[in-house]
Amino acid sequence: MMSEEEKSSPFDEKTWAELPSLLDNLPEKVHLHIWCDPALGQEEREAVRLCEALSGRFSQLSHRVFPRRINYSYYPVIGVMGEENGETGDFNVRLIGLPSGFQITSLITAIQAVSFRGMTLEAKTRIMLSRLKTAVDVQLITADDNEGGPI
Repeated sequence: MMSEEEKSSPFDEKTWAELPSLLDNLPEKVHLHIWCDPALGQEEREAVRLCEALSGRFSQLSHRVFPRRINYSYYPVIGVMGEENGETGDFNVRLIGLPSGFQITSLITAIQAVSFRGMTLEAKTRIMLSRLKTAVDVQLITADDNEGGPI
């Protein structure tokens, strides 16, 4: 039998088990800003619940709810904000509508992109580099006709 917390969770048990490998080692804090009016619809309530669940489980995440704004035609809108020098910084990353199903991948990827400041190195490499105790110089060489990766 499922507990009340499990019934109300936006993720199943398998997904919760996978998320720590993606969100536990974020190098920078990420703030999820939700523009919506939860009184107006289920999708907007679910967006708040989703962001609450993530920020409740992962210390590098937080969330805030803001009223709807005239510059968006569809709601909810989730803004993925970073932090610079203790201040929230807007990296202009937005998800329009409620991410669900495979779209959750877009939310997780957006969180990682903002936290890692858009670095395209593999996650494991970024984490290992963030844990170095001394400064190092890293050079990646790519061919001019293949910018997909290092040679």
